Amino acid sequence: MKKLLSTIFVLCLAWNESLFAGHSVKHKQEQMEERLEKINDKNLLKRNAECQDVLESKNKWNFLFSLKDVESYYVDIEGSYPTNRDDGYGSDIFQKNFAVKTDSKLFWYQLLKNKNDDDWNSLLVNALDYLPADSDLVNYMSIIVFFNSDYKKTEYKKLEDLYLKAINEGKINFGTNIHLKYQKDFFNEAHNFLKTRLVLGKESWDKGNWEYVLRAECKAFPSEKKPNLKEAQDAIKEMIKKKTN
Repeated sequence: MKKLLSTIFVLCLAWNESLFAGHSVKHKQEQMEERLEKINDKNLLKRNAECQDVLESKNKWNFLFSLKDVESYYVDIEGSYPTNRDDGYGSDIFQKNFAVKTDSKLFWYQLLKNKNDDDWNSLLVNALDYLPADSDLVNYMSIIVFFNSDYKKTEYKKLEDLYLKAINEGKINFGTNIHLKYQKDFFNEAHNFLKTRLVLGKESWDKGNWEYVLRAECKAFPSEKKPNLKEAQDAIKEMIKKKTN
């Protein structure tokens, strides 16, 4: 009898432990999901972004992101974004800008061609911190780089050849693997220029190598509140209770 009671006690203890363990796993899973939801609420790539120029408050626009592959996105722009729509190559820079996640930021690059003066042909560098801290006022920056001083026209020409290749392929086969490859080729060349050649700072700015185009605060679109099942159940119970009384 004692042996039977001992066995029952051990089984009950194991059952309670399994219940507790199951509850613990479920609780941890719920905590992880809650943390992930909070991250997604701040993640501009998940919610899209509402932006405002920190110097010219009248300039407001939205960045709309569409996933292309694991690291690549297209960025569309809506609103009073203070640059020309035409890049000088017949492309609308408000639409389908190829961007890549790197260094905890989203980067995309465009060329701006001045048909009247090659000295003002330029590279537009866009950098967006897509998971900004609450304290960050500026999490989007755009600068324009010129090729008539420290940076040479031959460097621009190398970028231009890749840029045109991507544009021309896109006119025929937009979004295909070949088009994506050409877009990545241009991105990689421009990003390498940013990492290995571009020098920011007053001395470089005084030489006319670069200047700011935009500094802005971008926030994620507000997320729609998900319905709370428990709140809904309590509300139904309250309605039934009132009707029966």
